Amino acid sequence: MPQQGGAAGAEQSVHDVILELLGDDGALPDAAKDVVLNALAEVSGGAAEQTQSGPAPTFLSSISVSGFRGVGPSARLDLYPAPGLMVVSGRNGSGKSSFAEALELTLTGTSYRWFNKKESLWAEAWQNLHHPDPCEIQVGFTREEAGPFTVGVDWGQGAKLDGCSTWTQAGGGKRIDGTDALGWSRALELHRPLLSYEELGRLFDGGPSALYDALAKLLGLDALADTEKILTARHKAIKAASDTADAERKRVLAALSEHADERAERATKLLRKRPVPLDDIRALATGAGEAQSDAVPALRALSQLEAPTIDGVEEATRQLRAAAKAAADSATAAIDLTSQRVELLRTALRFHDQGGDADCPVCAQGRLDAGWATAAQNSIADSEELLDEYRATAQQLKTARSNLTALIQGLTPAAAVPGVELPALSTYNDAVAAARKIPVGDDDLAAHAESTLTELIAAAETLRAEAADELARRETAWAPLATQLGGWVGLEEQARAVDDELDAVGAAKKWVTEHAAAFRNLRLKPIAAQARDIWHQLRQESNVDLVEISLEGTATRRKVVLEGAVDGKPTKALSVMSQGELHALALALFLPRATSAKSPFRFVVLDDPIQAMDPSKP
Repeated sequence: MPQQGGAAGAEQSVHDVILELLGDDGALPDAAKDVVLNALAEVSGGAAEQTQSGPAPTFLSSISVSGFRGVGPSARLDLYPAPGLMVVSGRNGSGKSSFAEALELTLTGTSYRWFNKKESLWAEAWQNLHHPDPCEIQVGFTREEAGPFTVGVDWGQGAKLDGCSTWTQAGGGKRIDGTDALGWSRALELHRPLLSYEELGRLFDGGPSALYDALAKLLGLDALADTEKILTARHKAIKAASDTADAERKRVLAALSEHADERAERATKLLRKRPVPLDDIRALATGAGEAQSDAVPALRALSQLEAPTIDGVEEATRQLRAAAKAAADSATAAIDLTSQRVELLRTALRFHDQGGDADCPVCAQGRLDAGWATAAQNSIADSEELLDEYRATAQQLKTARSNLTALIQGLTPAAAVPGVELPALSTYNDAVAAARKIPVGDDDLAAHAESTLTELIAAAETLRAEAADELARRETAWAPLATQLGGWVGLEEQARAVDDELDAVGAAKKWVTEHAAAFRNLRLKPIAAQARDIWHQLRQESNVDLVEISLEGTATRRKVVLEGAVDGKPTKALSVMSQGELHALALALFLPRATSAKSPFRFVVLDDPIQAMDPSKP
């Protein structure tokens, strides 16, 4: 049981190795590097590996056992915490392994011998047959700058193996349940200070993958594997948003393919673009994108088609006929005569004004005097009143005719809606064409308006109804699709919001996978060098040399490759080693990690490490 004071050789932590690899990779984005380090910290519970702030160096000082395995009445094994080698010897069955198993059970909660045996008898014979009560274990430790403490395991009378209670006690203080306060769980995985004969003999029994797993745990490679698992799970979780959006996009595409609506066709084209223009999709879903559509705006316009009203047509034709009658009541010839007479009288008045009273220059019988002038002015006033009345009725007729003509000329044909059959459309357009053939006479114009516009108004009403029905049918069919499109936009926005994170995690995951081999080699290098040195010391007269140790493959193809040489000729080391040499090799592979300077344990317990070695090797 060597009480080590430290181990030689510079060994990098898992965190340091990954930092070195990340630092050497200039192509990996900083965001991806941060993801790798965060995942590693999560694996190790917020710390890359046990550092100076972890458990202080601890020495083994004593083991006391009662009623356990081969120990009946209480027996105590006192040790001396100091660098060096302590050998506990005795005949077979004297209890040596019982002390080692007691320490292993106290530290790990189990025993390699029991855990790896299928037969239940190994777990049933854990109590001493002659003195099963009391059954307890107490292991004394001393920690640098902290003083001594004890870890104990107790069983009540008749308790099962796993029915024990574990406690920790510092000095004469109060006992604390369990051993969590010691902070040894990770250290026991990485720097397990116990190696039994059973474990020593079986290290190579499970084949290359079992040895790989044993070394991987000792090297802390499980931290990298757990990091990769975390990144894989995180990548899957983040990608779930993208996968959900993509699945919904495909579902919406399938739904769109069943509709002939031009909006469905446009949405299909947009959804197949990379990247999909979300603003255009949202516009289609909300109706803001109807400018991109022909049928819907056209149908909406037709459903609101403006046309003359019956009342409006009746009023326009009434005004035209009334104006025509008023104008007709003033005879054109009389109006012309009145106009000429007024002009003649005005000329005579000007003659009178310039020359005074005189005989009529035309007939020479009348007299142009003051009385005549007054009578002439009154006659002119009466004539002008008739003329003003005529002019007013003529203007009314012109206005009525112009209004009705403008009403008819303002009619325009309705445009066809692409892909939509509206039977009333041609009827309406024919009515427009017929109405626009305006006759000359006022009476004819009024009759024409009444006839053609009545037909046009009926055709317009039918066309509006057909357009409204088609619009409603399309909107009813489109509404669920619009809802689905809007829902997909939300999902896609969620997916795009984590695009950068997804890229970073994906790059980090890929980097960890691709650099696993380099990581293994960096971690293994100092351990392999120490293992070769230890092997050279243990092998003594063996002609098998250990040249190189490497870890290769992944998953079911993982293995440890031990390159060796026999008398200088290269070969696979395991294939030429005797059982004793295999035990020596197992020790050589075990001791470097157990004696690591990063381990809080300043002791290593080996149970019968040389029992099966060649007799010529001490």
